[in-house]
Amino acid sequence: MQISRGYAVPMPTARARISFNTPYAAIQHERVDFQHDVGKAKYLEGPLKQFAPLLEEFLAVRMRASLAKAGALQSAASIARMMERDLENAIGEFAEIVLGQAISEAPLEEGTLRASGEVETGMVRGVG
Repeated sequence: MQISRGYAVPMPTARARISFNTPYAAIQHERVDFQHDVGKAKYLEGPLKQFAPLLEEFLAVRMRASLAKAGALQSAASIARMMERDLENAIGEFAEIVLGQAISEAPLEEGTLRASGEVETGMVRGVG
């Protein structure tokens, strides 16, 4: 939250949700005792841990590029909308990278598990 002229201004937060949408996705993810010819358990957790340390720099690069474009816009509102859109796009792009690695690590022999992976992005608005 930022304070502007003595008022609290709610700041939107970009979010991404990575999911695998099959009835057995969670079971395949959690059961480390299952044996797979291709793929493994914790197929989403592993890539999340692998890429998490890179998120801050990834977003910093994307947002610096967004700020560089801001000079062409005339109003603060236009700049805010552009940066919000660019942040949501950057979060989505990062999530797609994680998803790609998770798909490659998901058990192959389990039906449509790999094909069910998806990313959903959005902005959460509210105070705090």
